[in-house]
Amino acid sequence: AKLFPEVSFVGIDKDPERVFQTKQILQTRKIKNVEVYEADARTLSQFPDKSFDVVYSSAMFLYLSPESAKAAAAEMLRLARRAVILLEQHDGSLEEDRTKDGGVVGGTYWIRNYES
Repeated sequence: AKLFPEVSFVGIDKDPERVFQTKQILQTRKIKNVEVYEADARTLSQFPDKSFDVVYSSAMFLYLSPESAKAAAAEMLRLARRAVILLEQHDGSLEEDRTKDGGVVGGTYWIRNYES
């Protein structure tokens, strides 16, 4: 946000503590072009269709069930005018920890295979 002061950024997080901490960081760093909201990525009705040029997600889908992931992806597509960018971590080395619904528990991440 500091590199692009002419651009407006909006962040959401479901965790009120994370939202509070982010707002404190933005205030401390005097960053004024970022708004942060407590919201659920599956239901973002407070934002109209095509509200954002780019919708970006970092490591959100790792923590969602397949049903929740579909709802969040649909919302991202609804909100994006130009692009959706997903940054996720996937590690196929944890096969021994595979769960019955396709998730993998191991290390510090819960990893799902959404291919199926």
